[in-house]
Amino acid sequence: MNIKNTSIILLTILFNSLSQILLKVGAEKIGSIQSSIKSQNLLAVFISPPILIGLILYIVSFALWVVVLSEVEVSVAYPMLSFGYIFVALLACFFLNETLTLNKILSISVIIIGVLMLNRNVAN
Repeated sequence: MNIKNTSIILLTILFNSLSQILLKVGAEKIGSIQSSIKSQNLLAVFISPPILIGLILYIVSFALWVVVLSEVEVSVAYPMLSFGYIFVALLACFFLNETLTLNKILSISVIIIGVLMLNRNVAN
């Protein structure tokens, strides 16, 4: 896989991860949404700036992902989405004050090793 495709994949993952953080921020501002969705809950979702920006980033990440799939084997590209777990954990730690526990760090390390092994096999 070339540097261009790798860069687009990482950008896709970054946009997707940022969208998750913004959706979480928006959801926390709205508060609990019960399973019986009322029109006021829907309106709050659609006028929330963090949710709107998160949705836009999610759509952009989707468009970039389609570009990636047009050039990279899905069996190589898709596992790289696992880096999203890393990005989200780090972003949540910095922006949402979530704890980065030893268990999370070890789990993220396993993901990194797996993706690196997969890409090493593809390069050979």
